[in-house]
This record gives sequence, structure tokens and C-alpha cells, in this order.
Amino acid sequence: MTDDLEESSLPGRPGFFVQTVMAGPLLMIVILLWFTNAAAFYDGGTTAVFFLVAGVFSTFATICAVSVAGLPLRLWARPRGWWVEHWRIPIAGMVLGLAVLVIGSIRSSYERALADDGYTTYYVDTVNVPLSVVGWLILAFCAMHAWWPERARGAGPAAPRDRRTAGRDRRGESLG
Repeated sequence: MTDDLEESSLPGRPGFFVQTVMAGPLLMIVILLWFTNAAAFYDGGTTAVFFLVAGVFSTFATICAVSVAGLPLRLWARPRGWWVEHWRIPIAGMVLGLAVLVIGSIRSSYERALADDGYTTYYVDTVNVPLSVVGWLILAFCAMHAWWPERARGAGPAAPRDRRTAGRDRRGESLG
């Protein structure tokens, strides 16, 4: 049982803080762009301040939620080993999440809504919120749980490994 509950980072792998520092600004930029696109009207400084506050809050709440959802990847060696071994999945997930978020924001998926700016009532095109939220969550989960492959981090060429002993090697047991 103690083999499954080991430290949250593999040796030489980025920890939770590093992943948060990498994913946080990415998510903040994406949500600010989305808020700007989703705005029915813009009244100047008040809207800009709201976008910043809502962006920070949304990013923080999302990072907390996807961190809890990703606990099995952080706490147990077997799912984490599989996730790290298949490092292209979170990269593909980030691309997919961004694509779904953009598709939820483009003109073809807009919905008509009635808006009132205090002077007049008019129709505005709004984004497809459910589709955008799905894309946002996929992007956030994959950005928070992305691992750099050994080769990309400068560790040199990866040695060929026997799949039967790869799991034991990750847990620190001898290969012999």
C-alpha cells in the first residue's frame, strides 16, 4: 500500500507548484480573451476591472477543481506512471480543449440574447457557454497535469526499457 502512496512528484519531475505556475498564466490569458469575446457590451474601466477580477477568480477556482480531479494522478504510482509515459495525451488534450473553447466562441455557435445597456434594448450574439465550459475544463485539466518528457528536459536519450520492469523501476525497486 505504501508503494501507491508515494511523493506527488517523480524524481526530477515538476511538482504541483511548478505545474500551477506554468498553467495559471496560460489559463488566465485564455479566460481574459474569452471574457473579451463573450462580452455583450463594453463600458470602459468597470468592465476591464471585472474581467480581471473574474479572470483571477475563475482561474483559481478552476485550478483548485482540476487539482482535486487529478489527485489519482498525483497520489498513486500506477496511474501517474501511465500518464507520464503517455505525455502526448495532455498536450493533445490542451489542443482539443482550446479548439472546443474556440468553437464555442465562434459565430456559428452563437445564440441570440436580449441585452439592455440602460438606454436601449437590443439583441446580441452570445457564446455557447456549455461548449466553452467543457473546452475550458479540458484545457485546464491537461495544462495542470502536463509532464515534460525526459528527452525534452535535457536528460539525454531515453534508454530502452523493458515494459515488465518499468513499473518496478519507477517505484525505486531494483531491476535485477
